Amino acid sequence: MLYDPSGNALKPQQADRQDAQAEEIRLKLKSIDSLLDILYVEWAQRYSLICNWPQGDPRWPMYQSGEIGACYDSLGWFCEDMSDPQSLPLSLDGIENLVLERLASVDNERRTWKTRMADTIEHNKKVKKDRQRIALEQVEDVASSLYHIAGKVDDHKLEQILQEVSEGKI
Repeated sequence: MLYDPSGNALKPQQADRQDAQAEEIRLKLKSIDSLLDILYVEWAQRYSLICNWPQGDPRWPMYQSGEIGACYDSLGWFCEDMSDPQSLPLSLDGIENLVLERLASVDNERRTWKTRMADTIEHNKKVKKDRQRIALEQVEDVASSLYHIAGKVDDHKLEQILQEVSEGKI
C-alpha cells in the first residue's frame, strides 16, 4: 500500500505484484533516509521519488495556508529506464544509485540533503567495512584451525583437508 505525505492511504493504481514491489522499495528508501518516499503519478503512469519536508522546513506555513499544494519535493522519476515506467530498481544498490542520481540533478540549493546523503554513504561504507572485517576474522580463525591441525597430521592428510575446504565439504 502506498501513502501520500500526510500518511493517508492511496488507492492502488497498478497490479498487486507491483504494489508489493513498491512497498518493498518504500522500506528500502526509508532505510536510506526516513524522508524519502515514492508516489505513483497517475498521468505519467510511473513512480516519482519524493522527499517529504522535515519538521523545520520554512515552507510549512505556505502549505498550511494552501499556497503550496504538497508538502514534499519531487526529485524525479523513479525508474531505471525512462522509456519503461515499470523498470523499478529492486536491489538496495540500484535504489541507492538512483537516489544519488536524482539528488544530483536537483538545484543543490539545500546543502542539508547533500550532507544527509553523504552521511548515508559513509555509514554504508562503514557497514561494508565491518562486514569485511568479520569475514576476515572468520578466515583467520579457519586458517588458525588448519595450522593447528597441520601440526598433528601428515602432509597427505593436510592436503586432503585443504581440498575438502576448497570444495565446501567442511
